[in-house]
Amino acid sequence: MNNKDFFVVNAAGHCAERRRSKGFTLIELLVVIAIIAILAAMLLPALAKAKQKAQGMRCLNNLKQLQLSWIMYAGDYGEQMVPNIKGGATSWVTGNVSLNPDFTNVIPIMNGTLYPYIKNVGSYVCPAAKAIQPSGAAVAAVAVRHYSVGGRMGGDDATEAAVLPTYPPYKKTSDVRNPGPSEALVFVEESANTIDDGYFAVNNFAQWQNSPSIRHALSSMFSFVDGHVEPHRWRTITIEQGFNVTPPPPFTPRNVDLAWVQAAVYR
Repeated sequence: MNNKDFFVVNAAGHCAERRRSKGFTLIELLVVIAIIAILAAMLLPALAKAKQKAQGMRCLNNLKQLQLSWIMYAGDYGEQMVPNIKGGATSWVTGNVSLNPDFTNVIPIMNGTLYPYIKNVGSYVCPAAKAIQPSGAAVAAVAVRHYSVGGRMGGDDATEAAVLPTYPPYKKTSDVRNPGPSEALVFVEESANTIDDGYFAVNNFAQWQNSPSIRHALSSMFSFVDGHVEPHRWRTITIEQGFNVTPPPPFTPRNVDLAWVQAAVYR
């Protein structure tokens, strides 16, 4: 007799063969579900971390493309930097992504003086950025741009005189001194709460004027005059900051995060 078979006596008194059910019991199903849940709990954090790392690499690649375009522009114009005019019609990018409809409108990007050197609106978007709903917008969406250029790089004299009066803006790549090209920032991944025009303002006192992002595990991405790109992890920034934020300690003598950015702008 097969061990899966057994015999019962029917109502008429006859012996009848009945085959055992091949289905799972309730306990077996619960055990399987519990195992799946344990495996999922173990794998999901690893998958999330892998996704986060991939997004960071794509964001760095975007900045690399923008930085190479910035360098190519200077090469075509006798080392002249692409204009970085706050609210200007002839800036590297036009429009204001804090406002509707520029928030979702790629035309201001395409009208920028840098666009002919890159011609890919996707390179202006951080892959880790989330949909938000700006003032005047009917629905939440992902902004068309998440990067800005440090105000000292190609900025206009009047704006920089108000923001950073002791340190005039650079006009040519050969002008960049102290910090040198490998330490002087160009593109900044900016906070969703301060990004508006393409100009990232850094002053010389203990306050953030514009703020960097924290999208990548409390890190933001930066590019530099020499062409390299890198992430920078923050020690005191834990949220997407707004405008004119007084930073918390530690101070050395200023907040360590603010001091790092300021040192990449002037010394």
